[in-house]
Amino acid sequence: IKITRDARTGAGGGGRRRYAVDLDLPERGHHGGSSSTVAVRPANLRLEPPLPASADERRAAASGGILTERHGRDLSFILDQIRYLVGFALIDDLQCFAEIERLKDLSMIKVNFLTAMAWSHWTDIGAFENTGGKCMYGATKDWIQNQIMGTVEGGRGSSGSSGSSSREEENGGDVEVDASSRRRICDAIDEPSAVGGWNVRVHGDFWIVAAAASGEEEGEDEDDNNCDDDDEGTYCVLASNPRCVYRVVGMTASLSRMAARTYGPGGAYRHRITMIPWYGRLVYDGLVVPIGPDGELSLRPQGASPSKLARLREAISTAAEEGRIISRLAQLEVPGGSLDGAGPVDRSPLGRDGETGDNDDDDDRQQPPPTDEEARYVARIGAVARMPRGMAGPNQAGARWTFRRVGYTEEENPDHRIVATTCTPDDPHAVLGGIECKTLEPTSCDILKAVAQFSEGGGYRPVCINVDERKCFRRVRFLLRDVVDAMYYLPPSKEEEAAVFLCQASGQDPMNLKSAW
Repeated sequence: IKITRDARTGAGGGGRRRYAVDLDLPERGHHGGSSSTVAVRPANLRLEPPLPASADERRAAASGGILTERHGRDLSFILDQIRYLVGFALIDDLQCFAEIERLKDLSMIKVNFLTAMAWSHWTDIGAFENTGGKCMYGATKDWIQNQIMGTVEGGRGSSGSSGSSSREEENGGDVEVDASSRRRICDAIDEPSAVGGWNVRVHGDFWIVAAAASGEEEGEDEDDNNCDDDDEGTYCVLASNPRCVYRVVGMTASLSRMAARTYGPGGAYRHRITMIPWYGRLVYDGLVVPIGPDGELSLRPQGASPSKLARLREAISTAAEEGRIISRLAQLEVPGGSLDGAGPVDRSPLGRDGETGDNDDDDDRQQPPPTDEEARYVARIGAVARMPRGMAGPNQAGARWTFRRVGYTEEENPDHRIVATTCTPDDPHAVLGGIECKTLEPTSCDILKAVAQFSEGGGYRPVCINVDERKCFRRVRFLLRDVVDAMYYLPPSKEEEAAVFLCQASGQDPMNLKSAW
């Protein structure tokens, strides 16, 4: 943080004095305002403890903008395990771990989609049932401890977890890892500065500063702030706040050198990326999606003009001089540091047991009886005929309606709008209509009223509805239990939305993995 000016408010001094503080937030307005400056009392600021010496001793080694071979291999292995679990348990299109390697040879776009889908469900599995109610973190922890750690301890399943099915053991247990790697991998699962902290991810639109042409870096500038030197990682400047400068390393490829090879050396190119912590480093997860001049996802990135490039280089140099280039998430490494996020990250708190499933019976017993208004809407819905199977299309997709908010903060969705969609032969996301709610979180009556109106207008009620707010979903499920099925719809993460765009723009179906072969 940086104190920018004296901003005393009210009478008196001392503890009543407030100071304007620039938080250097990755997203301006993240805390509810329209800028990244807040007025605070010194007494309310708590100094974060310094990094312990052990943090630097344990820091992952990097060279040339990538992790060293051991760290890169371990991290790649863990991500491949996660991708396999998504393809196996959520998409149900992979039968053995070896198919991940085959997919990597044929379509890295689909491989990266699997990673992005894992982030959507990292702390909340949503309506999926094939993980035993565990979020992706919990399922990954069980899977690796059973399939990998079990062999270290002398027998599979030594952790005693019930998260893995017999089918998983039959098809996924053919993983070959040496004993030292197994121990490191299993330790990383619980480690807050590694996999145990992946609920804290940095995601956003960044200017990636490409490496200079071969020969330009050497001897041109011996200063440590040389913007082209990516030995410790690639410089990434947040598009929405150039004061925010990150340094990110790759598992097997440097972002800056990849950008130089693809678009030309020495420039800066705008992309959407996700960074995950790994033992004192920030590592990009593999998905790099171009952002066009209009600020939207694209197949080719916006390139910085000469003046823009000069400003980006100045921002990097200034950040380096002031010691605020972010190359690690120190909060995950200091004693008592926060395991919750700040900025463009997944803010969901991570239950350490990894359990996120709903218990239908317990939920229903805790629900109060229907109100008169709720009962009237349920009666209206029940009076409309159920959509016939023949009209609903393949997998009854046309009889499933999804109610999704257009944004999940007041800033994103000031009108509290919800859009209802369904699947038709011509459009997998056909819009049924929209509604506006009084609050950001819809009430049961908001959803029930819309279902009644759309059912009466179309002549048929749906077989199932999806609701994207958990409390509302539980209430609606209880109220419609004898009329319409209800499921919780977990909104896709920003990472998944970007990955879906890249798949579709490349003519690939993300949910049909084997179409690649």
